[in-house]
Amino acid sequence: MFLNFLSLWPTPESLINADVQLLQSVIRPLGFSNKRAEILVKLATHYVSGWKMVIELPGVGSYGAAAHAIFFENATCDANDHALKQYRNWVVTK
Repeated sequence: MFLNFLSLWPTPESLINADVQLLQSVIRPLGFSNKRAEILVKLATHYVSGWKMVIELPGVGSYGAAAHAIFFENATCDANDHALKQYRNWVVTK
């Protein structure tokens, strides 16, 4: 499914103009395809227009922001998720 998704929409720009019904059918196995399709198009639109903080992007909540901070910014943050806390603690003690 993921490779099919990428073959249809290889860039955020291509996702902005996606046929919503086709997008919904491709991601249907994930569940909530109508809502996910809407968020993916909004996410692509915001992504290409520029953003400063990951939390500004549609569909990114506190978990996504904490994961981004830990994995991409090498930052410590107040993660509420037990797996993120374990990973953060493991990195800090390495």
